This record gives sequence, structure tokens and C-alpha cells, in this order.
Amino acid sequence: MELNLNNSEMKRILLYISAATMIFSGCRQNESFEPDIDKNHVGLTFIGQTEEFDGQTRTTLGMNNSVVWTADDEIAVFAASTIAGKYRVTAESNGSTNGKFEYISSGEGFTAGTEIETNVAIYPYEEDLICSSSYVIGNVTLPALQHYNAESFPEEAFPMAAITPDSKDMVLNFKNIGGALRLWLKGTAAVKTITLIGNDGELLAGDCSVAVHMDGSAPSVEMSDNAVASIILDCGEGVQLNETTATPFTIALAPTAFTKGFTIIVTDTEGKTATVQATSANTVNRSRVLNMPEVTVASEAGATDLSAGGTANCYIVQKPGVYKFKTVKGNSQESVGNATSTEIVWTTFCTFTAPKEGQLIESAEYSDGYITFTVPEPFKEGNAVIAAKDANGTILWSWHIWMVEDNINEVVYANDAGILMDRNLGATSAVTEERGTIGLMYQWGRKDPIISAYKILNSKDISKSYGRAWSYTTSNSSTGTIEYAIQNPTVFITNATGDWLYEKDNTRWGSTKTIYDPCPAGWRVPDGGPGGFWEKAGITVTISNNASADGLILLSPYCTPDSWWPAVGRYNSSLSLQNQGTYGYYWSASSKGTSQSYEFTFKEDGSDIKPTLPNGSNVESRAHGHCVRCFKE
Repeated sequence: MELNLNNSEMKRILLYISAATMIFSGCRQNESFEPDIDKNHVGLTFIGQTEEFDGQTRTTLGMNNSVVWTADDEIAVFAASTIAGKYRVTAESNGSTNGKFEYISSGEGFTAGTEIETNVAIYPYEEDLICSSSYVIGNVTLPALQHYNAESFPEEAFPMAAITPDSKDMVLNFKNIGGALRLWLKGTAAVKTITLIGNDGELLAGDCSVAVHMDGSAPSVEMSDNAVASIILDCGEGVQLNETTATPFTIALAPTAFTKGFTIIVTDTEGKTATVQATSANTVNRSRVLNMPEVTVASEAGATDLSAGGTANCYIVQKPGVYKFKTVKGNSQESVGNATSTEIVWTTFCTFTAPKEGQLIESAEYSDGYITFTVPEPFKEGNAVIAAKDANGTILWSWHIWMVEDNINEVVYANDAGILMDRNLGATSAVTEERGTIGLMYQWGRKDPIISAYKILNSKDISKSYGRAWSYTTSNSSTGTIEYAIQNPTVFITNATGDWLYEKDNTRWGSTKTIYDPCPAGWRVPDGGPGGFWEKAGITVTISNNASADGLILLSPYCTPDSWWPAVGRYNSSLSLQNQGTYGYYWSASSKGTSQSYEFTFKEDGSDIKPTLPNGSNVESRAHGHCVRCFKE
């Protein structure tokens, strides 16, 4: 149900000044005020007039209908110039519905002029605001991070704008730009943050422009291309819910039509999450609040949402507990389809000992667009893959669960090349020569990992696993497809001469993270080849004095801190391990031709380092299985 807003406790004019009519009709208490016109702003004084609410809106919050100014409120005023002057409310206006604003300063680059034929204003003041001659205010920010206000709406979460009939009129009747979504939550948790995401990728916050209109119509908002699709409400130290009485949480946003509904992610003070989904269309209108039905979140708060900070094909788990993630394709918001069940495809300790059923992941279930799984005590390190399946038992998509107890640290490389993880994707250790450093392997452009060897040196035995048996097949028009690869995450697709993909495609991995990228959220496969990551870092020649028995230790000046790169070999085109303890092979996201891709390869003695793969030398088939060292986006 939509209700008009009201609030006696609003401390800033942006806080959803609304009425049954969209035209500000409050009386001007300062009609006799005569300004001293100065195109340089100096000496100008404006009156900022807030709206008095219609009495019927009092039933919404049980508060009176006054909106007042408070100390230090600042507005931007474009008086004759496209660059604003900063105005601050006077001390005597504190607590008044009609605030007197005095000139403070002008924006950088201000010159007196006549570009604006009247006075245009916006609250709150921001640096770099600019106004066109058609009264469009640019560089306005709708905050993606808002702060909980127990009494009302998030302060400074949404601007208001005003325009005067002519340049001599100094009374600014501000009109509210946005609306609000109000959640009513019950339960036992203490809420830390609430995240709002539109189910159709609606742009909700960030950079925008605001147009004001001389005809008295409402301001309009246009979001920029770099606006964001989520809003976070920060609840400080936490807001304790009540099991019987719902607590209101209000999120401010631009007028938005949620065509496919929206998702709310509630995170408590212990880091556990609950998800509230509205799947039907809902609209947040200007100067109105969309009130949602009461929802109890305590029962769901026991599952930590791994996808709350970003979706991916890989999620990191570091301790026992109940976890969940959204069933979407990689880093997108695209659903995997009509899922009905889950399967724990395989689990492994990455050792010669196979896990027993339930040791790494005890159970997994699908419900309402999420897979929920349990990691039992005692916590054991390793890797797993969980799949979502349709009613016919066909795998729609699968996700890698990376179970590692210690923190995965960042290593900064020279020459602003960037940051890599301190270990291979899937590795449980970053300590020199430990078997836990091997990690997993990948065919180029596939999101699903392949279990590697159980030790670095002198072994071609694959680590033991629980679950589906591993196999391989030759690439053809039926098997060499992305669809087949998705449905068969434990099948290695071979090709002796080139790509596992039958119809060639260079876009599966790239400089921009794709839905097939295997790295966790915030990370991707690094660029390679000429001008790629390793070449930028200066790793282009034989490296001495840092060789190990079965790998390479990269030292300063290449990176900080030192970084261990095990020479764990590769899978060749027939799913056979080779060159273990002798060579390391690491994929980049960069293509070479239609069947090969660039890699970082080295010999364990620090020689034969080829980060750029020169023509005719060590060009790698995409059907090979190599390690991945993730690059921070």
C-alpha cells in the first residue's frame, strides 16, 4: 500500500517533504523580504520554505506535519550562473519551517553571468554541481550508502530542488525528488545492514541529473550510466528487532518501477543474513512511501549469504555454519533457470585420502532462488562443487565452494601491475612447497575446476574425491559446447590441437569479468600476453636466487610480500598430468588466435619464463588444464 509521507522529526528538507498536492502551497512568512541582488552572490539571502503536510498523512507515522531546518543545513543556489553558490541556514532559523540562508562561498570556476534567468536550488549542497540554461542540475549524487534514522528517513539520503518564477524572487519552495521503501521487520536478530537490489537490475543510486520545471511540475531524475543497482542501509551498531512488534526501516531512492520486484538482504551483527524477496512488480513514487508487509527474519538469519557482497562462480568458506548463495550465472543477476533441486557434485581434501559423505558439506537444498548448505564441525579444508538441477535432473549451473581456514592475502606486484592472491585458486595453503598450495586446474574459459594432483613433486596421481566419477570426451559439435560443459562439470573435453570449444569463441574469459570466470567476487583471471599482468610486473627474464625444489618464489622487486608459485604441471589434452615439479602453467584471460590463449609459464629453476608466449614458442591449447592465480578487480 502506498501512503503519503509525514514527519515532525525530519531534520533536513530532503527527508521526503510530501503532500496530497505536488505543489508547495504553504504561506510565505517572509513576503516582505527584499533581497539585495548581486550576480556574484555576495550579500544575497534566500528563504528556503518547507512543506506542511496534509493532515490525513498523520496516520502514517503518528507524527505532526511540520518539517524544519536544522543547524548547518546547506543548499546550492544557481543565481544567474551555471555554477552554484553555497548557502547555509542561519542560527535563528534552526527548527523553523522557513529557513533563512546566507551566502558562504562560490564553486570553483564561478563567474557572474546571466546563463540562468532565474534562481535554481538543490539540497543538500555538493561540490561540482552544475546547472544548464534549461534548469537541469548535473553531478547530483543519490547516496548508495544510507544511515538508519530511527525516527524517520535516512538523513541526506535524497535531495530536493526548487526554482523561482523570476530572478528577483528569493523564496525557494523546495520539492521532494524521490520516494521511499519502508520495511517492517520482526525477529530476534540485531540488524547491521540492509541491502536493496532490484530483480531486473534497476539503477537505484549514484550519479544522476535533476531537472526542475518553471511550470510547477515535479522535478524529474535521470540516472547516469555509472549509477549503481543497489543501496545499503547502515544501521550502525545494530538495531534490535522485536518478535511481536515490527520495526520500520526506511530506504530512500529515486522514483523506481521494480518490474520484477526486488530483493532485500538483511545482515545481522553476527554477519548472518536473511533474504526477503518481493517477486511481483512494485513502484516507488515521488513523495510517497511504499510500505511492505511485516516480515519475520529471525528464522532465516542463521544462513550466511555468501552472495550478498557479490555473486560469482566461486565462494570462500572459512568456518562451520549454514551458508547460502543466489542461483544466478556467475557475476550476473541472470537466473540459471527453473531449478528444483541440488547436488553436491564432488568434494575433496586435495589429498590422497578421499572425504566421506558429509565431511566437507553435510547437506544442500534449493529454495526460492537460493542454495543453502551446511558445513559441519569439525571444519575441514578442501574444495567442493554444488549444482542446481531442473526437474529432469539436468545440471543448470554449478558453483565452486573453496573451503580454507586461513585468510587469503593479497600480494602487490611491481610497476602498478596489480594485485594477485597469495595462492592458487582452490589452494588451502600459501606456504612454500606445501601440498596444499597446488589448488585446482581449469580448461580455458570454463568456470568449473578440475581436481589436480595430491602432491607437487613426482606424482601423477589425482587427488581423491567423493561424488561423481571423472571422465573425458573428445570435442565435437555435441560435446564441445558451453551447454555441454555446464551440464557436465566433471567431464574433461579434449582436443589434441586446440580449443575444447568446437565453435571458436574468445569471449569466455576477458579483461572484464564474465559469467564464466572462475574467481570469487571482486577477483578475475588476469590479463596476459604482451602488456599483460606478468609483463607489466617485469617478470620477463630468467630469475635467479629464488628457485625452489619444485616451484618458484617471486621476491622483491617483483612483488610484496614474497609469493610462492608451485610448479604443479598441467593436464594435457588427454587428461594426463605432466611436468609436475618441473613446470608451472598459469592461465591468463587473454586470447591468442582462435584456439590458444596466453599463459604465465616457468621452469622450477627460475628459467624458461614466458609471460608473453612469443610466436612459435609454448603456445597453449585451451583444452589443457592449468592453474589460475586470481587478479583483484
